[in-house]
Amino acid sequence: MVIAPEHDLVKSITTAEQAAAVEEYIAYVKSRSERERMAEKNQRRIHRCLCH
Repeated sequence: MVIAPEHDLVKSITTAEQAAAVEEYIAYVKSRSERERMAEKNQRRIHRCLCH
């Protein structure tokens, strides 16, 4: 599953270990327009395994 960085669920599933990386990524995304985000070929992702 992929969710947008600005989705409310992001903060509730972010672990303490990933919090800094997630906040950095959200700040980066907010600094770009939607068009710029869609045009990026090398999208950054922060992976979180929800499988047990």
